[in-house]
Amino acid sequence: MPLVPVQTGDGTRTLFCTERQLHFRSLQGAGSESSYVFLESSQLLSQPDPVVLELGLGTALNFLTTAAAVLRAPTPMTLDYHVVELQPLSASIFEALKYTTHFPAELVSGVLTLLQQVANEPVRFTHPQIRLTLYPGAWSETPLPAALAVDAIYHDPFGPKDNPECWTPECFTWSGRHLKPTGRLVTYAAATSVRKALVAAGLVVASLPGSGRKREMTVAARSASALEGTQPLRQSRYQ
Repeated sequence: MPLVPVQTGDGTRTLFCTERQLHFRSLQGAGSESSYVFLESSQLLSQPDPVVLELGLGTALNFLTTAAAVLRAPTPMTLDYHVVELQPLSASIFEALKYTTHFPAELVSGVLTLLQQVANEPVRFTHPQIRLTLYPGAWSETPLPAALAVDAIYHDPFGPKDNPECWTPECFTWSGRHLKPTGRLVTYAAATSVRKALVAAGLVVASLPGSGRKREMTVAARSASALEGTQPLRQSRYQ
């Protein structure tokens, strides 16, 4: 699909898909949105040696934001990051995002190398503190390691209108089975249909204020005890 780099309000770049007429991230600030919706709202850095599962690598901004934060953390930690992406970017499009302006060159270079190696099997980038595994393909055709247990699920495909198969109870069951009891699923979406699908998958839903001009976003977990600091929602409304 034709993709055009666009600079956003915080100086970071995102992509505009001319075919679908949509942006990958908020024009108010791509980096700010990634940091707030995914890294901060998941409370990932409160976990020792966190593990992440992401659906939708996109521009790799969520990974770069998270990995850079891990490298900056005052207490040394490692990050194990697993991501499923149906259509990984070409290396040339990724380079056009010019992320070395905002993130450590070693991380950006690692993503670039990984994208150059994409085939039909998982590919990996390793760093002394970071491990990134990319599973190319549809989530429904991607078996994850049975023992995978994650502290956060970054649910970041295109929205329900453009990518409906990624917002079903089946999809949330696929990822949610890997969520630790203390873990969180976070997503920018707040539609009733999304929350109903999460509840149908056995998760408890809550809300937080959205990024930028968005009114709210959704946080989910296996139990309400993992949702401290969020706005509780009446679960019966979504059943």
